[in-house]
Amino acid sequence: MKRTRSGFTLVELLVVIAIIGVLVSLLLPAVQAAREAARRMRCGSNLRQLAVGLQNYHDSHQQFPPGGMSVNNLSWRCFILPFVEQGAIYEQMITYGTFNRGECRGYANNEGTNRANLIATNRVDLFQCPSAAGLNTKLSFSLTDGRVTHVSHYLGVAGPLGYNPATGQDYPGAFIGVLNYGGYALDGVLGMNSTVRIKDIVDGTSKTLMLGEMMSGDGNAWTAGAFISGTNDPITNSNKGTKAQGAMKNVRDAINTPFIDVDLDNEAAFGSDHPGGAQFALADGSVTFVNEDIDLILYKALCSMSGGEAAAAPQ
Repeated sequence: MKRTRSGFTLVELLVVIAIIGVLVSLLLPAVQAAREAARRMRCGSNLRQLAVGLQNYHDSHQQFPPGGMSVNNLSWRCFILPFVEQGAIYEQMITYGTFNRGECRGYANNEGTNRANLIATNRVDLFQCPSAAGLNTKLSFSLTDGRVTHVSHYLGVAGPLGYNPATGQDYPGAFIGVLNYGGYALDGVLGMNSTVRIKDIVDGTSKTLMLGEMMSGDGNAWTAGAFISGTNDPITNSNKGTKAQGAMKNVRDAINTPFIDVDLDNEAAFGSDHPGGAQFALADGSVTFVNEDIDLILYKALCSMSGGEAAAAPQ
């Protein structure tokens, strides 16, 4: 009797393998897209919680916190800690006297004269975008015992710089120039030593960007709001020393513009690792995704709180 063997030929096996490979190649982008959608949703939730924390701070203090305070170098994040369920870290700052006059840099253990860098060794997940590929820690400001400070991927919008077509004049700013890292925009919700109230946002809280994502540039500890030398108040005092904004940025360039000039660090562009743009929180607490191709005039209009422009946030 003649026996016959059943099975795949080599050609059939190769065809099956090729088909499986094609199916997997089609499936992987879908899986990655689903994961990115989940990360983007979580990022938006972070921004929304921070915006609500800022609003609750406003309810308690009748003004938003300063984007950065020159007298102690601290950021707006430090002031809203009790309003975003980080009361334990806030109490630690009270114990250390971190809110007193001092600097984030330059201590025997590189803690800062007010121990702000020591506080920044606490990682706060709310301050970090889950899609961020880099800038998770700031290694150049590690403490002498090896601990590192953590950064935030969410920065305050200090306001736009450049020409405002609605007024025919430049947006307001102070000490603009390379010697001051680009100077300071003065028409944003979170600026240098700012004390903005809801009623100051005359363009409308639903039309004014307050927080945005940033992945480019040099990451600073989340406690760091400003680095000042030569004066305690760069807005009212004479123009002396170098002044850099760590927790907020001016808006002169488009979203996702590459960071090139460290001498203009205050103008580093907002941007994200989400495809096509970045997420922002508005002054009313809502969150929106702004496409990187948005018209620059419209983008700047959304970043000013009293520029007089007729602009609405993208939906």
